[in-house]
Amino acid sequence: MERLPTEVLINIVSYIKNRKTLVSLRQVDKAISRSAARGLFRRVVFRLGHSHSSTGLEALSSSDYALLVRHIDFKPRSLFKEREGYEYSLIEGDIVERIPPLLAKFVNLNTANIWPCEWDSEPFEAWLPRVLESVAKPQLRRLTRLHFPIDGSCYLTHCLNSDHHAKVKKLIRQIEHLSLHSRVNDNPHLQGLDTLLETAANLSSLNIGGFCEVFELSVGDIDCSQLLRLKSLELNFVFISSYELLGLLERCKDTIRFVKVDSVSLTKGSWLHVLMQSKNNLKLLDIHLFNWEISLNKELKNRGDIWLDHGFFRRDYKLICLALGELQRQINANRHAEGLNRWPKKKFRSLGFLPLQFIMEKGRYTELISQSWDAEKDDSYHSDSE
Repeated sequence: MERLPTEVLINIVSYIKNRKTLVSLRQVDKAISRSAARGLFRRVVFRLGHSHSSTGLEALSSSDYALLVRHIDFKPRSLFKEREGYEYSLIEGDIVERIPPLLAKFVNLNTANIWPCEWDSEPFEAWLPRVLESVAKPQLRRLTRLHFPIDGSCYLTHCLNSDHHAKVKKLIRQIEHLSLHSRVNDNPHLQGLDTLLETAANLSSLNIGGFCEVFELSVGDIDCSQLLRLKSLELNFVFISSYELLGLLERCKDTIRFVKVDSVSLTKGSWLHVLMQSKNNLKLLDIHLFNWEISLNKELKNRGDIWLDHGFFRRDYKLICLALGELQRQINANRHAEGLNRWPKKKFRSLGFLPLQFIMEKGRYTELISQSWDAEKDDSYHSDSE
């Protein structure tokens, strides 16, 4: 072990996630101790409501290990989970003044994760504004990843539309990877996505998930195609219309290369429309659709109603399979043009399906491929879900 290069030791230790094991490794020789310290202090958890957490953060920020911190989690504590030995306060009143100087010492910090409150907790207005201001105030230049609770999207929009939150605006402008998440089964509404996308000019990846509804996304009202440079879009457990989904993709059609749609329910519109528009207008290099295997040999009729909840598959299930095959073949053509290897059938299972035009009724196929991105607003458009 003594002869191993430092880079190899760091790589080996990076696979160890258990904190107790990392603490034990720090008792070994200096080389392994240094590598273990990188894993141990790479991620810091600040538990709102625990006075001990504030003390620990202060001690860490004053040590040499502050340079190792890359990721910080802000976790609000439930009112109903008090434990003996902890002085409870959901968030200290002077956090906006005390936390920023500490965060400023984490000069290599690149990720901030603000978790949503646990159930039966204080509303986000009691803590989220002060946490967001605390993260924005130090103006950490390397902070490019932000995980933000969907419950706070309304407040974030307020900040971006206000002249009194310049540091929050600056923070959002430098974010490259944004994840919007919520508690399981919370079903919040994601508000102000238009404003957020207009402000986040450097955004390259967007992840939205957690049983939320995306609505009132004014895809046709504001032209921000020059501002969006998304390369990756992931939607997980999201309710959205085909018009809003395609409108979001249209804004970044010159740069988007990866799309993941997992357990997404179309509130209105057609998966056939989404798949064919993606094939004809995007230059995707990879795609992941649905959390279940599509196969022409399997029927949906014996499955539970959950599949309806995940997006209107029942009526045109086989046609959706064929449309997915067309999109996968187009993606492989895009990869070949970029000098990349084509995806094999083991990954793209619909590659061998017949072209949609050979199976679909001619008039309906002609209507499908002639539809525009915003076909949902066209009175002549008929949803597959009807």
